[in-house]
This record gives sequence, structure tokens and C-alpha cells, in this order.
Amino acid sequence: MVRLRKKLSFNDVYNVLGASYKSLSARAIAVKVNNEWTNSMIVLSLTMRDESSLSLDQRVEMEKFEKLGILRTPNLKVLQEVLKADILPTLINQILRGGLTMGNYSIRLRDGYDRTEVESEGYAIRYGEYGEYTTLGYYVYSNDAVSSLLHKLNIEDELLSLGLKADELGVEWLKVKGFNLLSINVILILPIYIRMLDLRYLGNGKVNLRLKAHKALTDNFNLILTLKRYDHTSETYLPLDYLSGKLNSFSSKEEGDLAYIDVYYEFKVPPGEADRVDVKIVNEPIGIVIEHSPLVRDIFSYKTFEDIFVHTSTRFINLEDLGEYLINPVSKVGPSKASNAFERAIAWLLSLLGFKVVELGDLGLGVLREDKYEVGEADIVVQDAITGKIYVVSCSLKPPRPDKVDKIANISGYFKERGVMVEPLMFVSESAGEVKRSVRRAKLLDRDTIIQIVGLVRKERFEEAKRIIEEPVT
Repeated sequence: MVRLRKKLSFNDVYNVLGASYKSLSARAIAVKVNNEWTNSMIVLSLTMRDESSLSLDQRVEMEKFEKLGILRTPNLKVLQEVLKADILPTLINQILRGGLTMGNYSIRLRDGYDRTEVESEGYAIRYGEYGEYTTLGYYVYSNDAVSSLLHKLNIEDELLSLGLKADELGVEWLKVKGFNLLSINVILILPIYIRMLDLRYLGNGKVNLRLKAHKALTDNFNLILTLKRYDHTSETYLPLDYLSGKLNSFSSKEEGDLAYIDVYYEFKVPPGEADRVDVKIVNEPIGIVIEHSPLVRDIFSYKTFEDIFVHTSTRFINLEDLGEYLINPVSKVGPSKASNAFERAIAWLLSLLGFKVVELGDLGLGVLREDKYEVGEADIVVQDAITGKIYVVSCSLKPPRPDKVDKIANISGYFKERGVMVEPLMFVSESAGEVKRSVRRAKLLDRDTIIQIVGLVRKERFEEAKRIIEEPVT
């Protein structure tokens, strides 16, 4: 739950969050009115991704629109730009003067752009990082809905002749549902790169909270951790004990732009099962950006699930044997069965680390097709049970050829085009050497990395092992 302070301005939120962004995606749908381009809607999305990876995604989507014929519609423009994030204040100043320049096009905003508001973002489709993190929206309104402009210019009929409805265009390009019904000129999406990963009561009054946050935000946001007990007289939960501090005051490990924060605290009052552990992440200018308040009985755990699951599973196959299937599958089962054995062992390893796992390859079900054409091929689909991230996985004994990389990367691209962020992973039984350094479209984990992961599992350092798998390619 997000609880924002009233009457927030663009500067209020950007001054706090701006340092966490690298690039900005700008997308627009504009229509021609009296030889002038008038705005239907502009969506600006901030991100910590770099410009090159963002540009690649947008080029893929633009190619799809070109095939549909939308780019040839004379009175309609679908526009996009990828910019450095620090140009945003300049763009907002343009917008508040009634227009925006994108490439070679000057776009005039519809009347009503003087009304603005910051809210918890609720119009854009929640996908990828915008589904993983809390997002704020800065809205620049208009006096009328988009549909009135489209209807007046007969744009809706032009789109229908291409097999596309106006609301579908909004979903496909702007990632906004029902955009044609909204009286909005501009939506600015600001993700807050802080996420609660796990909260557990360990017994004996001790609680463990795990967070991840952009390093640039850890000095701006505070954690308030409170033990609360229900009071029958006031019919509300009252605080018994609490811990508070800036996020950067707690133990953490940095990986790239992110800090993984581990908070351990022993309450001075022994918690009961019906008490609540209340977690709030707060910034003074903005308000409460994360609020979570589970019952103690719902987070009680003497041992982590991964511990119990690993200890149970390894009674059937110990980690030494699993390592042999991963590193020397040919000597373990022979050349004819080695490929399937390696794939199965990767699935086991991912299961031990707490991923949800679906095997496809050894059943011949891994080819993804669209209209009889092959999009790509994967051996395994997995999801991180905590973060919800989804990965398509390819397994091979030897370093992959470029066409093998394309097959797994194409599946990722296929789902990203449809608003589902799926990342490609490749596991290789041998050392990949130069191939590992040259692969750009997927993350490749070879023999050396697999040995490192198995070693961490043996030491029960499961989170470190998962981070090796999940950390982005730099």
C-alpha cells in the first residue's frame, strides 16, 4: 500500500528519486489537426536500464508497427525516443508550456495541461520493472478524453481498416489500458526502486527482513519496523516495540546499482502469534511507499523453506552426485544421455534454490511457435518464487553457436513485446571462455559459474547462489 502526501509536485518526487534513473522512454500517439500535430497521449517512463538496451526493445516494437501499416497512416503518428534521464526536467518545462518536441515533430498538447497531479500510478500496464516495484505517476491532464479527438478526425475507422482498435493501440504502444477514454495529456511513470523480498519471524523474539533498493535511494528512505498488538478497548493495533533507521544504516551487500539489505532485530517484548509485524518504508517529502503488516503466525519460520527442501531432497541425490551430473554428464551417463541428464540436473539445481520449474526440452515441448512459424526454443521455464521474475532457460553441453543464442533470446523478445518481462538464461556444462564474453542477447553461465553455485548451495548460502543466476549482465 502507498500513502502519499497531498499536493506533491513533480520536483518533490524527482528530487528524491532522480538519481536512481539512467534513461527515459518517451512514446507518443499524435494526430494531424489543421497541418499541426496534436497530442493524443504521451507516456514517459523512467528506468535504471541503460539507453542501449532500452533502444533495442523499442526498435523491435517499432518494426512490428511498421509491419501492421500503422506508420503509413497519414493523419496518425506513433513516435518514440530514448533519452538520458537527466533531460526530464527540461521536457517537463516544455510540457507545462503546452507542447513537446520528439525527433522532427512538434506536438501540441490538448487544452487543460495546466492541471497536474502526483498519484500512485494506476493507468499503465504493470509489466517488467513497473510490475516489480512501486510506481508513482505524474499526470498532466486535458479537458477532454482522447476518444473525442480520434472520433472527430475519423482515426478510429482508419485503425479498424488495419485490424486494430484504438484501445488496442494504446495497450500495444503506450502500455496504457483504455487510453482513448482518459482525459490525460501526459503520464510520467516513476518507479521507486525499493522492494521487500522477505519477512520472517525466527522465534525467540527475532525477526529478519530482507530488502533490495537502488543505492541512490538508501540515504533518502527510512525503515520503520514495529511490533503491534490488538487492543480490545480501542479496537486497534497499538505499538509495543519498534526499530527505525535509514536503509543505508543496515547491513547490506551491493551488486551493481542495487543494495541487498538484511535487517535482524530482536523485539524487547516477546511477540504472540496474533501480533503484527508492521513494515513501512518512508520518505519525508513523499510519504509511505511500502506498507506491509502480516500476523506473526503467518511469517513464523524456525528454518527457511529452502533449508528444509534442500535437506530433504539431498537425501535422494547428494550434492556431490548432482555436481557430477552438472559438470561431467558424459562420464556420468554416457554421451547419448548426457544432454538430457545435464538439463535435468539444471532443473534440480534451480528447484533446490527455490525456483518454480517447468521442464520442456526432454519431452520435445520446448519449441514456441506463432502462426506456424518457429519463434525460438527453450528447455526449461522458471520463476523466482520471491520476486516473481520469469526466465527461459537453454541447456547445452558445449558453448552455444549464435543460432542457439538467438533461439532463447527470441523467446524473451516475443514475451517482452506482449508486456511480459521474460529473461533468457543459458547453462553450459563446459567452460565457455571467449564465447561467454561475446554473448550479448542472453546471460550465459558456464562450468566455472556452475561450480561456484553448487559450492554456495553446499554452504547453504542460497541467496548468494540465486544472485549469481539472476544478476543482470553488465
